[in-house]
Amino acid sequence: MNDDEYAALMLRPLAGEPAGPPGIDVPKAMRDGRRLRSRRWWTGSLGTLLVTGLITGGVLLAPGRHETPLPDLPPDPAVPAACTAGRLPAAGHRSAEVKAGDSTGRWLIGTSDALSKKPGVLVWHDGKVVADRPVQADVWDINASGVGVGSRRINGKDYPYVIRDGRLIRLPGGIGDAAAINDAGVIVGTIGQNDQARPARWRTPDSPPELLPAALGIPGTATMIDIAPDGTAAVAASSLRPGIPTTGENGRPNPDAWRHFTALWTPDGKVRALEAPGDTDFHAVGFAYGWLYGGGFPPVPGQGPLLRYHPDTGTWQQVAPAHRKAQVTGPSRWGKFIADVPAIYVGTGVLELPKEMDAVRRGSGDFLVETASDNAHVVAGTGVGVNSDPTKPFQPIIWTCHD
Repeated sequence: MNDDEYAALMLRPLAGEPAGPPGIDVPKAMRDGRRLRSRRWWTGSLGTLLVTGLITGGVLLAPGRHETPLPDLPPDPAVPAACTAGRLPAAGHRSAEVKAGDSTGRWLIGTSDALSKKPGVLVWHDGKVVADRPVQADVWDINASGVGVGSRRINGKDYPYVIRDGRLIRLPGGIGDAAAINDAGVIVGTIGQNDQARPARWRTPDSPPELLPAALGIPGTATMIDIAPDGTAAVAASSLRPGIPTTGENGRPNPDAWRHFTALWTPDGKVRALEAPGDTDFHAVGFAYGWLYGGGFPPVPGQGPLLRYHPDTGTWQQVAPAHRKAQVTGPSRWGKFIADVPAIYVGTGVLELPKEMDAVRRGSGDFLVETASDNAHVVAGTGVGVNSDPTKPFQPIIWTCHD
């Protein structure tokens, strides 16, 4: 098989409509889990193959090819040279967690006393608590205007909310969830519940939701992951792989029968599925530094390479051979895992954060890093405590970094 035939195979469109309902309830999995080869670049709609020894190094043409101009890619921020760790105030609560932050690092949102009888929602601005609401809610994102989004469970059903000026306001559309918000105030999430959930977009907190159009065989259980500054939304979905039984020999669902992929829903209403190089599953984690990051399903440590995709040029890059060393920051859903060393990806580099802090040492010694500013100078997350031990509470942490 020559290079052109290989490129055509890799970019073959999704084949047909999926036969039957998905074998994996993606929205349920997300709720339950809240709580390539060589390094390659695939560029442009024709899938020109460029091979590079290092992601940031010089690019060599595939044999026999004429020189092709490199795409105009956004520069990655520099990995900071040093950071200091400090504890965020918790407004008198015994335990508190950071869940998300905005692009500047000035706004943070989280929860307090999550497992107590009186949980709450906290909002920080420039390191100070500016809202402390005694209400139980899941919070997933906040923008540079201090508007947060999330959901509340009422009578066994989830409803999408915005958190603004310390108040929780329900979004139009009924049962659902609000997953992410950009600095322009556009919100994405879902309408419906479980296998009836549909990706949705609210142009403003007061506007009715727009539902993702049925396109490219994306099933109704597709789930919204994140929204870019320009309003492009990332949707995670699944489709059946042709010719593979949906049940195994034990009669249980066969996970290999399903391909997990990501689609982009642009502000003009168009939807297109992404084809990762090498037919790799690509389940989005979130937008960062002008790229969409993601990996296998679920996108957690040890589940294959971590990739990123540049929507404007169609460029793919491998960030790491295996997604296991650091967190991908973004809306607080995917790409987060408890680690004994706090670290984040900054572009394709890794920033390891200091963990030596008295308040943290009294906890379990593990961390969840949830958010980083666009310049990676402000990072925030949680020192993980022990739920059964009141002497080891969860601690909200902010790291201040410099070049």
